[in-house]
Amino acid sequence: MTHFLGSFAMECEPDVELSIAENQAEAHQPQSWANSQPVAHIEDARLMKCKPDKGKAHLIGKANLTSVLMDNSTYICLLDTGASCSIISNKTLQHIEPDWKDHLMPVNQAKFHICSDQLRALGIIELSLVFPRTKGSVRILAEFVVMENARMEYLILGNDYLSLYGFNITNSKERYFTIGNENKKKKFSFRTTAQDRASNSNEISAVRDIDPAKAKFFNEEL
Repeated sequence: MTHFLGSFAMECEPDVELSIAENQAEAHQPQSWANSQPVAHIEDARLMKCKPDKGKAHLIGKANLTSVLMDNSTYICLLDTGASCSIISNKTLQHIEPDWKDHLMPVNQAKFHICSDQLRALGIIELSLVFPRTKGSVRILAEFVVMENARMEYLILGNDYLSLYGFNITNSKERYFTIGNENKKKKFSFRTTAQDRASNSNEISAVRDIDPAKAKFFNEEL
């Protein structure tokens, strides 16, 4: 017995080239970029502060320095989004934890560079950092690579733990950072310099009398 099949025409949708980048842009999501994509409307970014004079912009930048507490002592910590890992010098660690060599973990198969210099890693140490705040401080545990030839006197918290704990740094009219989604309302401020040591005391400092000549200058000339 012979069976004859009729002719069937199947209508297919034309191939549509899906663009992940366009979908991300329409959904206001972080966009993945490729050189093959066209450049759309270019909008000039708005300045958040007064524009510096020509050739002076490098003088207005500020480091993301903040204060951290370890064993009730204050230390300086740099939130460095450009550093892939967190590091500390052995000299700074000696002040924080004198017996640090007894708690050192090995570091294997890794090379570390800063600018054009290669850093010599001694091992890894875990430290507990408290970001102080009068109403609700936040503590994190972070592993730092101990560097023998690093010259900085502060800790560098790199992008490894900035991303793990969800640090968000805001550089708008205000400069501050937050830690994690549950602490969005807790804004932590940055330090102006690394030299001025923060005091652990909650007492108000005594107000010193101003020299009469300076007081006259402030009142009349300024």
